Amino acid sequence: MAILVPHTFTEGSIRYLLDLPDVYDSDNSTIASALGLTRQNPSTFEAEDDDVWMPVSEGLKAGKLIRVRLSYRATVSGRTVTKSARIICPTSKVDTAFSSLKGKNYKGNNITGAGIPRRRRLT
Repeated sequence: MAILVPHTFTEGSIRYLLDLPDVYDSDNSTIASALGLTRQNPSTFEAEDDDVWMPVSEGLKAGKLIRVRLSYRATVSGRTVTKSARIICPTSKVDTAFSSLKGKNYKGNNITGAGIPRRRRLT
């Protein structure tokens, strides 16, 4: 299970705070900058008074966040397969995120494509 880490993104003059898994910007992943997200150090980060904290579910409902599908190549049992993952992206960065995600790393694997998920996943 991934550890939740505070991330921020800015829309206009408002800075939003999110708790996201540590797969956006870590040793094996470099996708946070392409999505407009900034990873904060949990031990030293202090939110400012005008920052807005929102859970991911509220951000999706409010239209501030959208789910993006990543395709990447991974080796499973000695053979290379295409896998996909769903990540969160601010709606203000979606137009540039798709092209800038290609070639970045996700969990140590090279991203081959990005897009909007075709099917809705019910949880």
